[in-house]
Amino acid sequence: MPLLKADNLKLGYGSVPVAENITFSVNKGDYLCVIGENGSGKTTLIKALTGLVKPLSGNMIMQAIHIASALHARLAKAEKKNESMQKRMDEIRLVNHAKWVLISKLGMDENNAHRFIEKQAMDLRQTKSEVSQFIIRTYENQ
Repeated sequence: MPLLKADNLKLGYGSVPVAENITFSVNKGDYLCVIGENGSGKTTLIKALTGLVKPLSGNMIMQAIHIASALHARLAKAEKKNESMQKRMDEIRLVNHAKWVLISKLGMDENNAHRFIEKQAMDLRQTKSEVSQFIIRTYENQ
């Protein structure tokens, strides 16, 4: 299947055509050279290929653009998941730091420190991160 295929494209602005009967295909490894006089529609063709203008008629099949679009969507989803995981890791580090402060400064064991943070979060209707930040600010420098 060609990476790019145009069948009988008619390009223009509004209802005024600037280029008609454009037909070509580009396969992997091919080069495409667009030549023509001023005003013959070279720039309009490029704009149509990139989606900036729609053809007045005809068909374009852009396999590479569809693949790139799908990859972009998958990459955005992966980046969002990575960001979510990073936030979760930051929260775990912060809670562990607060537990260490409770253990070292108040003599709690790890289970009691963990329960204390969770209970404070529920009682105060705050996140564990907010409770942990308060514990660190309050007790770390004592």
